Amino acid sequence: MNGILAMDGYTGYLVVAYGVTTLVVIGNLVAARRQFRRVHRRLREQLERRSGRRPARTGSQGDGEVGGKAGNEATVGRSS
Repeated sequence: MNGILAMDGYTGYLVVAYGVTTLVVIGNLVAARRQFRRVHRRLREQLERRSGRRPARTGSQGDGEVGGKAGNEATVGRSS
């Protein structure tokens, strides 16, 4: 039983491998959540502009794209 718990000398390697894997998975979850929120906000603002309503400002811009590329991307491919 002690041999199984000691993992035949590979304990350090396995702990590091599981730790790195856990950090990567958590990092991917955080990045996906941020991206989802960013896209959701931009789509909501685009829909509000198209419906003639002004977008509700929350006071923070999040990704800092004011008047830059983000504002122009919503009109790409749209014929007026």
